Amino acid sequence: MANLGDRLSRMKSWNPLFSTVTWGTGSSDCTQSIDFSSKLQNEFNLDAVLHLTCSNMSKELVDNSLKTAKSKGIRGILALRGDIPLELTSISNNSTGNNNCFKYASDLVEYIKSIPEYSEYFTIGVAGFPEGYTSATISETFDSATNSSSSASRNFNSSSTTQLDKEKDELKWLSYKVSKGADFILSQVFYSTDKFVDWYKKCRDYGITVPIIPTILPIQTYGSFKRIINLTKVSVPPSLNDQIELVKSDDLMVKQIGIDFCCNQISTLTKECNILGFHFSTLNLENSLLAILTRSGLLRTFNNPSDLSSLPSKFSASNTNSTLPVGGESATWDEYPNSRWGDARSPAFFNESIYGQSSFINTDQLLQWGFPKSLDDINTLFSKYISGDIPSLPWTSDNINSSNSDFVISVLNYLPKVGIWPMASQLAVDGAQSSDPEFGWGPANGYVYQRSFIEFFAIEPVALKILEHLKNNTKQDFSYYASKLNFDTNEPLILSNAVVNNASFDPSINSHLLEIESTALSWGVFPSSPVIQSALIDKLNFGYWSKEAIQLWRVWASQIGSFSKESKQFIDSVADSVYLINIVANDYKTPEKLFCFLREEF
Repeated sequence: MANLGDRLSRMKSWNPLFSTVTWGTGSSDCTQSIDFSSKLQNEFNLDAVLHLTCSNMSKELVDNSLKTAKSKGIRGILALRGDIPLELTSISNNSTGNNNCFKYASDLVEYIKSIPEYSEYFTIGVAGFPEGYTSATISETFDSATNSSSSASRNFNSSSTTQLDKEKDELKWLSYKVSKGADFILSQVFYSTDKFVDWYKKCRDYGITVPIIPTILPIQTYGSFKRIINLTKVSVPPSLNDQIELVKSDDLMVKQIGIDFCCNQISTLTKECNILGFHFSTLNLENSLLAILTRSGLLRTFNNPSDLSSLPSKFSASNTNSTLPVGGESATWDEYPNSRWGDARSPAFFNESIYGQSSFINTDQLLQWGFPKSLDDINTLFSKYISGDIPSLPWTSDNINSSNSDFVISVLNYLPKVGIWPMASQLAVDGAQSSDPEFGWGPANGYVYQRSFIEFFAIEPVALKILEHLKNNTKQDFSYYASKLNFDTNEPLILSNAVVNNASFDPSINSHLLEIESTALSWGVFPSSPVIQSALIDKLNFGYWSKEAIQLWRVWASQIGSFSKESKQFIDSVADSVYLINIVANDYKTPEKLFCFLREEF
């Protein structure tokens, strides 16, 4: 969290009304979110709106979270349903009956408003979905609601078990949340401005009168744009998609298109809906947002704290001394985010989830993946993913077959047959032009490089065999990390070329000041610019990702349980013994060497 300090110091000079803080993934980590909200309030004079999810939350944990938030001066709450927990904590496994106390965001809003010491203290927001909520089928949601004792008062028509009108259902749910006491609405990210305008006007016609704040997400890179679209399932105007596709290898052009598009969104919403306030999902990056705020006329800086007296806030009475510079060289070092392959020292590292929904597994996906009951079933599942027969796995929806090498493709298809389950790979590149349609990225007239690597799961016997072969590779052709999660301590055991130890990651460490041994996966050389690393692997980012990746086996198992107890038990057993392994070929001038090693040794 301390990594954000410099960035927050600059961004607070923009005088935002509030800053939202996401909840720990899977309703599992309230302490970190509340502590960070407190930092915003007390160290940066930024009013915090704390995301508070209720899925799998006990009444005791909600009470404790609200009490702690109030004690730290936090007055804004965004009440959300939340997603499936990544960790099967004692809360989600207890037998007290409290874990199902809050099934929907409306339950949480109603509860907060029912407590006198909170009802007037907290300003409560809820999420609105201009294109309908997509994390579950509407019929399942309504059936669940009408069968739930906590939601028995919802007199919605759930007689239809077929496709229902998502738009009308969203208005019903949203109106219901507002009727329980919500003070404002934050929309989901959207790219179809016309659909938002239509939804906004229908909300008003439906009788929803509280402020509706649109969420704007600047496009940072082609890859992150596609991941966000896949995550949220929101529609994209064909004209925007065509523009992005034409320049997808030029990150600067992608950013510029994103800036232009957001400015047009703001202009349209201001005119059509008389909207004056916007919620920006920054992914903890600032340059694009600064350009958007400046061009749109939204950025107002104040050199005297007294100038802020005319800007009332419902969230607190903080004053801001905004004399710090906006932007600068320190704002640009991590402007090429690459999801989990980015630098874990960056505030933008691995930060692409929207409203905590990134780990949701829907019914369609469960049916696609089937209900594995043996290792052969898992082998078959990964084979289908590699061949393109299924579009995703619980861990990824990226295309693993990005190489045009027939040999590499044949190796990837071979590995699941021997119990090696690949999720990501790339082939080395030695100086491709930055405009190259397959490998290019970054500014024009540059050259890009990358090392071959592969990342995969393997159960313990297979993993130990692989690690033994790597250990015996005396030429040091490869760098590797391997991780196995201890579910008792919830900490990964990290193994690498040089070290074997327990990896504990303290998010309070100002890690951008640390010297971390890392291996560059992709880098570029561009005119009038230092060498830029767009992707790397080190103990820090691998530790974060491996922990979550192995936990996702348990999430998958918990979702399958209602369909097949046998499959759930089997996948849980895999989670107990599975390793995540990442291997990088050090020599980028021999692209297929890593894949030859895998094919010959296994």
